[in-house]
Amino acid sequence: MNREELLEKIETARREFDRLYQALPVHALEGPDLANGWSVKDLLGHIAAWEEYLIARLTGREKGPITDAEVDARNEATYRERKDWEWEEVETNARETFAELLAFLRTLPPERLDDPGVGQLIAVNTYEHYAEHRPMLARWARRWQHQRRR
Repeated sequence: MNREELLEKIETARREFDRLYQALPVHALEGPDLANGWSVKDLLGHIAAWEEYLIARLTGREKGPITDAEVDARNEATYRERKDWEWEEVETNARETFAELLAFLRTLPPERLDDPGVGQLIAVNTYEHYAEHRPMLARWARRWQHQRRR
């Protein structure tokens, strides 16, 4: 996949993820209503944290790969670090991180983009990650809309 196709795939997947919560009021996004006990706010912070990790890996500030146990530990640390952030802070961080990631990917040398390991790292931390969490978010959004109509 070339750079433009990759960026389009990432942006499309992120739009599909974001649209599931963007029309809802902030108070609905802050309760621990997802299947794993997180809030939508926590999930968005989690997504941004893995995009930050991707940037760090691609710039060499972070070494890898990491084990499943390290993934779990990183997820828990991110949750603890960001659980008390206000929605606006989480949303701003997520928006800025995503923009930074896209800008970085636009400048990544072609030979790095062509590296299968780099491609997999990008996929796992962007469009595959959004797709992984989209069903849980969609179920939550449907349930919230249904409860609201009662």
